[in-house]
Amino acid sequence: MERYEKVGKILKYIGQVVILGVTTVCLCLAFKNSYYSFIYVDGNSMSSTLKDGEFGMVDKHGFAINSAKRFDIAVTYYPNQYDGLHYDYCYLDAYGHEIPTSCNDTMHKVILSSKATYKVKRIIAFPGESFTLLSDCVKVKTKNSSEWKEYKLPYNHGSSTAKVNTDPITLGENEYWMIGDNWAESTDSAALNQPIYRKNIQGILVGIEGTCKVDSTGKVTEKTYYSKVKYVKR
Repeated sequence: MERYEKVGKILKYIGQVVILGVTTVCLCLAFKNSYYSFIYVDGNSMSSTLKDGEFGMVDKHGFAINSAKRFDIAVTYYPNQYDGLHYDYCYLDAYGHEIPTSCNDTMHKVILSSKATYKVKRIIAFPGESFTLLSDCVKVKTKNSSEWKEYKLPYNHGSSTAKVNTDPITLGENEYWMIGDNWAESTDSAALNQPIYRKNIQGILVGIEGTCKVDSTGKVTEKTYYSKVKYVKR
């Protein structure tokens, strides 16, 4: 009898441990899903830092965006249509058709387009700053300073010089300058010749976890995790 009581206590203990473990995992997953967004890299505009087919986590909370540092990687929408097919903001006409427009359109009720997609870019300059971007650094003068400070670029952008601006650009309130690490293949602030607004930024990249595949419908398949997180926010 005593033996059965011991076995019963052991089984009860094991059950409690299993329940605790399952509960902990569920809570961790719930926290991750509510606090972070899933993002995957589509294209080569951020190579060689980020590769096509990689996926990771984005902190989408306002605090993360407002406390972002220079050279952090963010996900954003573009404020205007940037070619004949791609747009992130629109309004609906009388027939319910999407009409591309600017995110600052005051004449219509602007909504997020069904074609809207995250763009993954690096923050180069912040609201109120004046800056010049050179081939190996960015020189910045903050709003309340008369001195220029130099920041070395933390990535290799290749041989393109298309993003360089020797004449200073001054950003307005709530304006950010964001570019891809692969200068030759990135549509960004420099290519659009316009800043990204604070309201366009959707989150800050926290880490790259692995690789995945995306089918023609946008469904993510074949997720493979790296042995450790590849990119970690500074």
